[in-house]
Amino acid sequence: MTKIHSTAIIAPGAELAADVEVGAYAVIDEHVKIGAGTIVSPHVHITGYTTIGEECQIFTGAVLGQPAQDRRYKNGMKSFLEIGDRNIIRECVTLHSAVGEGEKTIIGNENMFMAYSHIGHNCVIGSNICFTNSVGVSGGCVIGDRAVIGGLTGVHQNVKIGRMAMIGGLGRISYDVPPFVIHGEGVYGVNAVGLRRANVPPDVRLVIKNMIRAVFGNTGNLKETVAQLRQTLPDIPEVNEFLDFVSLSGRCGRQLERK
Repeated sequence: MTKIHSTAIIAPGAELAADVEVGAYAVIDEHVKIGAGTIVSPHVHITGYTTIGEECQIFTGAVLGQPAQDRRYKNGMKSFLEIGDRNIIRECVTLHSAVGEGEKTIIGNENMFMAYSHIGHNCVIGSNICFTNSVGVSGGCVIGDRAVIGGLTGVHQNVKIGRMAMIGGLGRISYDVPPFVIHGEGVYGVNAVGLRRANVPPDVRLVIKNMIRAVFGNTGNLKETVAQLRQTLPDIPEVNEFLDFVSLSGRCGRQLERK
C-alpha cells in the first residue's frame, strides 16, 4: 500500500507504484512516474517529465526534474529526466531535465549522489558511480560506470569521464578523463583499488598501468603513441576501451605527475 503523508501534494496525473513512500510536504507533479519500493523523504520536489526507477532513496530537500539551467530552454519544452533503479539521492541534490524537445538527461542504476551534488541537463550518467558532496556536473557530460568524483569538484560542460576513473576532491575538470586513471591536477596514476573492486585480474591491471604510463608519461605525438600501443599490447577489452577513448576524445590532458 502506498504510504503518503497527509501533507504531501501529489498531482492527479502522477503515477506511483503501490508501495512508494512519500514524506511530509513533498511535492510530486503531474507527469512524474515513480517505481516500486522508492522512498521519497520530506520536502522533496519532483517535477517535469521525470521517471524514477525502483528502490531509489530520495532524501530531504532533493529537487528532481527542474528545467535545464540553459538559455536555450523555453517554457513548455517537453524534455525528460530518466533515473534508474536503486539510486541513493541525498540531501539537496539537484538533477535537471534536458534542454531540447524530446531530449533526455539519463541516470543509470545504483549511483550515490551525496549531499548538494548536481547533475546538469542532457548528461548521460552510468551506474555504480559515487558523486561526493557538492560535486557539480555541467550540461552534456558523459560519465562511465564505477567512476568516483571527489567532493567540491566542478566538471565543465560536455566533458567525458571514462569508466572506473577516480577524480580527486576540489578538482576542476575541463577536459576528458580516460577510463581507469586517477586524476588530481592532471592524470597521475592508475585506479588500482577500483580495478581490484571490479575484479579485473592482476595481469590485466599491470597492462593497464603500463599503458597509462606510456600515454601520459611522455610528450610525444599522441596519435603515434596510440598506434604503437595497439600493435604491442594484447587485444583485450580494457586496452581497446582505453585507447579508443583517448584517440576519439581529442580533449585529454597529458600530465603524469607521479615520477
